[in-house]
This record gives sequence, C-alpha cells and structure tokens, in this order.
Amino acid sequence: MRAIHHQPASDGAFAEIPAAVDLRLRAALAAGASRGCTRTEPPRFEHTQAGRNTVVVTPAGSGKMP
Repeated sequence: MRAIHHQPASDGAFAEIPAAVDLRLRAALAAGASRGCTRTEPPRFEHTQAGRNTVVVTPAGSGKMP
C-alpha cells in the first residue's frame, strides 16, 4: 500500500531542546559554532517520548554525512 501526501511549504516552528534530553546529547548537538543545534521542532520530542512514530525528512544536500 502506498500513500503520498503533498503539504505546502511553511516556516519552521522551533523551541529550546527540552531539559529531559540527556546532557551529553545536548552538549554533542551544541558542539561547534557552525553546526550547533540548540533548538528543535516542538512536537517531535514529545511524540518520541510518548512512543509515537515520528518521521524526519530533510532535503538533499542538507549536511547529512554519508
């Protein structure tokens, strides 16, 4: 079975990384000024903490390492 849903582009909504995230992970995300990650999309963390499925999609060339 296959389903395709196209959603129009929109600006992201961000929040601080929740305090419940392990300090070691917070430090790793924030490491390096050029790639520091200090914010997240608000519902994502709550969805994963609640055991719900979460899909993260990034465009080609977004900085993922091979």
